[in-house]
Amino acid sequence: MPCSWEIRRNVPVPLNLIAHRLGEDLCFGGEAAHVGAVTLSIPRAHSHVRGRITSNTSVFSITGHKEDVLFREVGMLLAEKLNRTVVMSGGIHVEDASGELVKAIVRAVTEMTEELADLVERG
Repeated sequence: MPCSWEIRRNVPVPLNLIAHRLGEDLCFGGEAAHVGAVTLSIPRAHSHVRGRITSNTSVFSITGHKEDVLFREVGMLLAEKLNRTVVMSGGIHVEDASGELVKAIVRAVTEMTEELADLVERG
């Protein structure tokens, strides 16, 4: 099984999603040394639905950054889909981003997350 995977997009800002295997767990982040938020997502059995995996996610956000909401969703999706503990750190910095650009970034990150999860599942 590979030790790392990477997905890149431009929307028009460059986005990089990189995953590293740490034993059975995963560490996700971006290419640049920029931390806006950090998440820890731990998969667990759903308390009411037999056979379903859910997760508990903790988020640490740098003051003034807004990535925490998006990163919480990404961390939860990855932990639940892969049934692995996931640590994610990163930041998306765009000065005066329009609402449309923010929506495009969210869509791209969601698509990249799904693609990366599929790569990790396939090994």
